[in-house]
Amino acid sequence: MQIEPARKLAVADAVSGMKRLRAVADGEPAEKAIAPLDEISVKELTDLLTAIMQRERWSDAEFDKIFDDDKDPISIGFEVVGMLCRGGAVSTLPEVLRFFHWLIAEDEEEWLLDVGQSSLAASSFEVAIAWIALVAEANLIDEVAGVIIRGLQELAMKTSSVSQAVRPQVIAALQESQKFSVRTTTDLMYLAVALKFDEAAEAIEIAFSENRIDCGMMGDWEIVRKELHVEGRGLPMPQKPYNSMDDFRRKVGVGCFSKKAVFLSGEIQEDAVEPYLQTACEAFSRSPEGREVLADTEEPYHVRQFLELGVQQLGVTTETMTVADATELLLEIFPQKVTMDVANCDRVTAELAAFWKFCERAHQLELAASIAARIAALSKRFRSAMSDPANFGMAKSFATMGQQAGFDMTSQAGMNKFMIAYNASISRKSRPLQGTNRRVDSVADNTSHVPLDRKQRKKLLAKKQKVKSQNKK
Repeated sequence: MQIEPARKLAVADAVSGMKRLRAVADGEPAEKAIAPLDEISVKELTDLLTAIMQRERWSDAEFDKIFDDDKDPISIGFEVVGMLCRGGAVSTLPEVLRFFHWLIAEDEEEWLLDVGQSSLAASSFEVAIAWIALVAEANLIDEVAGVIIRGLQELAMKTSSVSQAVRPQVIAALQESQKFSVRTTTDLMYLAVALKFDEAAEAIEIAFSENRIDCGMMGDWEIVRKELHVEGRGLPMPQKPYNSMDDFRRKVGVGCFSKKAVFLSGEIQEDAVEPYLQTACEAFSRSPEGREVLADTEEPYHVRQFLELGVQQLGVTTETMTVADATELLLEIFPQKVTMDVANCDRVTAELAAFWKFCERAHQLELAASIAARIAALSKRFRSAMSDPANFGMAKSFATMGQQAGFDMTSQAGMNKFMIAYNASISRKSRPLQGTNRRVDSVADNTSHVPLDRKQRKKLLAKKQKVKSQNKK
């Protein structure tokens, strides 16, 4: 097959860039290898960076020719970035930014967060000044701006000339904090505090008063004021200052009923689910709302089912559940997953509504009152959905069939007996099955207790989160 000349040239240029990059590893003095970088060296290195971003384009033979060792091409990319920054190649910063944005687009953001800072921390004086100028333009996305700021902080703390050079631009940026996101403003504030830019205090206090700084990073203005050793102007602060740690705790499932993360990296932490469910049910049972709807020795079984399905099917806890989530649980997931006597449906909604009233009173959960009202209003629709066979999942249909045949579907032994009898009836085409005829009030769909594998669960939760984000927009 004829290879187009442009492609051959691109491979050759990338190979030249790889040789240049390897010069240091082969024993050439670092100073000679990286500074000054002439035009040819800069072109070869940026060609290599382009080749890395086009990694899917190359055939196996071309790939092996360019990347001549076992390193991940992205790792090589950060070596290139480091060399360009150390070598004072200011003109290549747009290419470096393109590489950073490519990493995010390729879901390789962890590389940027892990390695980006150290790649920039050895930048030359000229490159460091150019980086802070790019940040000050406020056109960078948060992740990229954060990596640049942290890299500059590491560099400036070692090099006083860089610290003094970026000082006016950092202070000026903080004085115009409305141009930046809360995340970038907070990163700039952290940089100013670390480098002891006392002159930035007034701008930082104003940003705090306008709720444009994340208190989860360093604390509130009072803490930062003491770090800067200033008195401040005494500006009024927000009643509810933004704190990313609160959002983080909510997202991972830490809250009023769980001290351990229920979700981490998109995966359910099974060892944290049971304590979460148990704490919520025990607290509700002791509450006035619980005592009103539960008998003396009765456990809030339906609350437990509701919360467990919220975790397993929607990836939400009491802190993150919305009215839409509660509606989906009652009208879609419960009918698919839970089998119960329809006569008990009103009791279920009464128990759930009481639980959310308890959450509103005892823990002031923002949406608890709305969820309680919604559940109460859905009582009739819930009863109808629970009795419609069209809503049943496969496992629930199986459980319902066994229950109607008189088997005890609340126990594994009962389900096993029904399965044996059912299989036998199919082979013999016998008359209707007869079981133990025990009354069954409620039985959870057995599949709700069989966890998806990690990859399936991660995809499910990601899909749910994507739908939620689209709905909010």
